[in-house]
Amino acid sequence: MLENLSPKDMNADKIRVVCDKKEEERNHPPHEYIDKISEKSKKSLTRYDILTAIQSGKMKKEVIS
Repeated sequence: MLENLSPKDMNADKIRVVCDKKEEERNHPPHEYIDKISEKSKKSLTRYDILTAIQSGKMKKEVIS
């Protein structure tokens, strides 16, 4: 319904819908959802970052062990 709103065609009901939608968004912020694949990918990237740092000499291997 919100997609069909036009500034030329506004009435109290449409304004109420917009206000209700904004209020709902404030009361229920989006929660962060991380699935297992994303979590595994982040862990893998972190490990590769560490390996790259070791290889370039920025980090010592003993720190990780």
